[in-house]
Amino acid sequence: MLHLLVNQTHAESAASGATAAPDVHIRRQDEWVRVSVALGPDTSATAELERRWLSRMAVRHGGRMELEGGMQSVLLPADGASDQREVVELRKELEQAQQLGEAYARELAAAFSAGDLPAERPSSPAPDTAPARVDLLVSAAAALVRLMRDWLERLRAESNTATSELGETAPLAQSLARWVSGGYELFAELNRLAECPRDEAERRVDVLEVARETVREAEARAARHGVDVVVEAERGVSAELRRVAFAILLRALVDHAIAATPRGGKVVVRLIGREGGIELAVEDGGPGVPENVRSALMLHRVDPTSLGRPAGLALLIAATLAPYLGSPLGMRERDGRTEVFTRLAPN
Repeated sequence: MLHLLVNQTHAESAASGATAAPDVHIRRQDEWVRVSVALGPDTSATAELERRWLSRMAVRHGGRMELEGGMQSVLLPADGASDQREVVELRKELEQAQQLGEAYARELAAAFSAGDLPAERPSSPAPDTAPARVDLLVSAAAALVRLMRDWLERLRAESNTATSELGETAPLAQSLARWVSGGYELFAELNRLAECPRDEAERRVDVLEVARETVREAEARAARHGVDVVVEAERGVSAELRRVAFAILLRALVDHAIAATPRGGKVVVRLIGREGGIELAVEDGGPGVPENVRSALMLHRVDPTSLGRPAGLALLIAATLAPYLGSPLGMRERDGRTEVFTRLAPN
């Protein structure tokens, strides 16, 4: 960072003479350390890319970059400043806890004496509301796809420019490449949903064949995350359902499981014949979820990252499509691992 910051003055130094050296100002400003240089003429073709990289690196280290007049500055947190803020906040929290006193203790005791918190059971919406919810979600996805297509093309162009001018190993080029990859993953997810037929009819579907096809399509994403995906199913598993909608639901569950599973882990897709239907379950290696918030998590009424689960639309897509296909989405623990499941129509 300092090398690129000082490099912004090189042109000015060269004009002043071979022995001229740039002036670098370093001083403490409240809870920041400010490192400033006087800008020289913009003679470098990569000056703008370097400034963008400097700004992003400053933010990554908890600071920021400022440009005022002819001075360019990088502000970084001073040593101990964040610790002092944490101590002040901790003292405030302790004072608030002390003020609660006995009243807090009584409420806590009452909660424990009442037993376990009631579990949230996934409720299936009325038959006439499920198609309306799917229609709304498909329309929103189509609108976002139209917006994102141009954004991602521009981002990819900038990423290619950074790679060609700075090299593949440059931090800015690598950072942009990661953003492009993540953006196109989200775009593909939305595009699949946007192409879901709104008037698809039910028909006999080989569920195992759809599961294997979906896993094959997700192999590239699984490889990027370092995760294996396997299918466990009985032969000849079939059901009457909307094939495209089912494939989108299954892909959403697989994508969520891949994102939730640590690198080197495994995702298992299970298809098991049950009395009155077929159970679809996708098991991942992510952290468990308390029973009383599972329904809220699947409907994105709570922040998934606050529970250690991946952010994104996958669970919401699956939770919206599952009632449309005949059964609500559920979540449970199986041998210490998390499973998301639903029940398909009778075979």
